[in-house]
Amino acid sequence: MNHNEFLANLLALSEAMLEHGHRGEWEDVERLEAIRRQGLEACFEAPVAPADASTARDLLERVLEVDAELTVLATHTREEAGARLAELRTGRRASAAYAANV
Repeated sequence: MNHNEFLANLLALSEAMLEHGHRGEWEDVERLEAIRRQGLEACFEAPVAPADASTARDLLERVLEVDAELTVLATHTREEAGARLAELRTGRRASAAYAANV
């Protein structure tokens, strides 16, 4: 498999990770990320052939773009989860205060 085929597969993995992230399936994102990381390491064990360099660069740039989208999504999801947790804590404190005054 040449570098471009490797990178095309890694791009497909990255896009699948983003789809899973949009569905909130973060365990699947983590599983695919481990596979992708191994693939990236294997891909660059040998130098990229000059004839493949331009396409390889384009594919790698797209992988990085998808990764950036995934990072934004993960950050947003984490912030939402933190806000929900804060609301739960506030609700528990309010319930405890009410119960103490009844």
